[in-house]
Amino acid sequence: MTLLPEPLPSGAEAGASLLAAMAGRTLLLAKVSRESLTWRRVATVLVYELPLIAGCAALGALGCHAAGVEGSPALVVIGVIANKGPAVLDPVIDAAIDALKAALRRPR
Repeated sequence: MTLLPEPLPSGAEAGASLLAAMAGRTLLLAKVSRESLTWRRVATVLVYELPLIAGCAALGALGCHAAGVEGSPALVVIGVIANKGPAVLDPVIDAAIDALKAALRRPR
């Protein structure tokens, strides 16, 4: 079983996924950061946001492919995942990791 969809997405599909994720993160950052922009702040955002954008695009595209969602609806889902995903997924993942740690600590 392979984790990648068959056939692999085209360059245009991958680019559209990245743009949708970038739009979602940009909307969030524009809402959160109303402070003045400096070169240092922009550089910091680029260092932290670019990997997050790529990850959200990949997770969203793979999830949409698995659910059978394609085209414009998939791009909307990817944008929403990029905008809301980390804030929603972090607590869920933290809770799952804590539950796994607790289960592994219990004597059998």
